[in-house]
Amino acid sequence: MNDDDVVVCVCADVGEDEITRLVRCGHRTVEDLRRVSGANSRCGSCRDDIEELIAQETTAHPAVPSPVA
Repeated sequence: MNDDDVVVCVCADVGEDEITRLVRCGHRTVEDLRRVSGANSRCGSCRDDIEELIAQETTAHPAVPSPVA
């Protein structure tokens, strides 16, 4: 995470840039993001923020292929 990034998940030290990048790569659920980044895997207080970022990115970039498991 770079110094300008906004921390979304303090517990896992995951920032907005990482979440946005992963959503753009096709990880479009909180569960997907938890699996690949660790965000929302501990206290859960960031879930609403993550869901908001997912909604923003899927609206801005709707045509993204599903990730391969």
